[in-house]
Amino acid sequence: MKYILFFTVFIFTYLNTNAQTDTLFTFYNDKWEEIEEAEKATYFGKMYKENNLYTANDYYINGQLQMRGSYVTKTRKTKEGIFEYFYKDGQIRQKSTYKTGKLNGESLSWYKDGVLKRIINYKENQFHGELKTYWSNGQLKREDFYKKGKLKKGKVWDSLGVVQEYYPFEEMPEFNGGQVELLNYLTQNIKYPIEAKKAGISGRVIIQFLVNEDGSISHTKVVKGVDPLLDKEALRVVKNMPNWIPGHQDGIPVKVTYNVPVRFSL
Repeated sequence: MKYILFFTVFIFTYLNTNAQTDTLFTFYNDKWEEIEEAEKATYFGKMYKENNLYTANDYYINGQLQMRGSYVTKTRKTKEGIFEYFYKDGQIRQKSTYKTGKLNGESLSWYKDGVLKRIINYKENQFHGELKTYWSNGQLKREDFYKKGKLKKGKVWDSLGVVQEYYPFEEMPEFNGGQVELLNYLTQNIKYPIEAKKAGISGRVIIQFLVNEDGSISHTKVVKGVDPLLDKEALRVVKNMPNWIPGHQDGIPVKVTYNVPVRFSL
């Protein structure tokens, strides 16, 4: 009953506000895909123009602020200034600064209980300066120093403060055996479509996919196609790949988007 009441009040406010201030309201599902039905929304957002920038505030469906920041255009493609993200209970999760769409300066992240999680310094989207991370008990976990994206020195500790063997802050996912074995897999499993071969169609199809925390592959799609026949075959081969070694951030498996070119040569 409260849920329905919230939407009744919200829609009424939305109509009045939108008519008066040109505020744009948008509803999103749990995948942050834009939808029209407010009743099915997991998040909602509003945007308005201010000081030549488009200020955006996104909310959880309970009305708690999820994000606030400004964009150069209302298409949300270029971030400008300070962006803050919040947990569902209102605790701040992350605070970063952007300049013409690129991370610049200090970026801070916190655990759900408010304990500082990491401090990263950026310059033009690259690590530049100190990068520190912390365990949830507040113990320093990592202390790296970068210059223009290149690691100069680094040190890591366990949650008790004991120095450990160093491991990179970011590790990209990898096919078992590396690029050589990935190429072997593609070469051995691609079945050149007969119709395409007869028509003399060749080229390079680029497939994008997500490597999940357990190494499984999902969300495969063609980002640069050549021909429907070749695109379909490239998609099939990538979908059937065995699990990868997952990507890691600060030693923890994370989801990573990856692109693979699939070549068809006559």
